[in-house]
Amino acid sequence: MLDPRDRRWLAEVRRGHHHGPFGHREHLRVAWLLLEDTESTSRAEEEVSRIVRSLAVRHGKPQRYNRTLTDTWVRIVAHCRAASGSDSFDDLLARHPWLLDKRVIRRHYTSRLLASPQARRTRVEPDVLALPTA
Repeated sequence: MLDPRDRRWLAEVRRGHHHGPFGHREHLRVAWLLLEDTESTSRAEEEVSRIVRSLAVRHGKPQRYNRTLTDTWVRIVAHCRAASGSDSFDDLLARHPWLLDKRVIRRHYTSRLLASPQARRTRVEPDVLALPTA
């Protein structure tokens, strides 16, 4: 269940009117909140992707959107959430501080694959190490 502060922040992000930075931590927070607010990981992936793509376009940087990266982080957050039983985003980060390291993704994907047009457009499976499941 989302608390009112999280619900407001998520509503602002969904409308593209968030205040403050929107970096990696905020991407993880959106994933956490949508996993809490939707019925499935795939539904959360769809909505996080829509939001992130929209924000990239809104900020004049559509080339920065990458569907594979977006979906992969949602899946990783879902896995950590299920494995740890965390009841808040802050607790999740306290239990899994490595989530804040964007380079962790390199354990699963080569830079070449992540930079490919296909990975930007649609989710591609890892070419180094399979992702954990939720």
